[in-house]
Amino acid sequence: ETFLFRVTGGSESKQIDMVVSVTGNDSATIRCIPNGTYTITEMGDWSWKYEIPASAETTIAEGNYHASVEFTNTQNDSRFLGEEAMVHNKFAAFR
Repeated sequence: ETFLFRVTGGSESKQIDMVVSVTGNDSATIRCIPNGTYTITEMGDWSWKYEIPASAETTIAEGNYHASVEFTNTQNDSRFLGEEAMVHNKFAAFR
């Protein structure tokens, strides 16, 4: 399964709005992201199979370039097509 995450935010001088895809239990890293506060939201309106977790916020600040957030998706109906009950996605931002 592929999961989509929208990353928005930044600073007064630089704003970003991007979509990151993560497949299965994999993770995604965004490099060279400007300092600022970012909101990461899972785009779940395409999937009815998983409960979508709440958005997360993280800040990239001078001297703190390794910020990360994690999302865990819980399957709505464990009898749907497979044996997986949960998918764990990790998102990390490095400057």
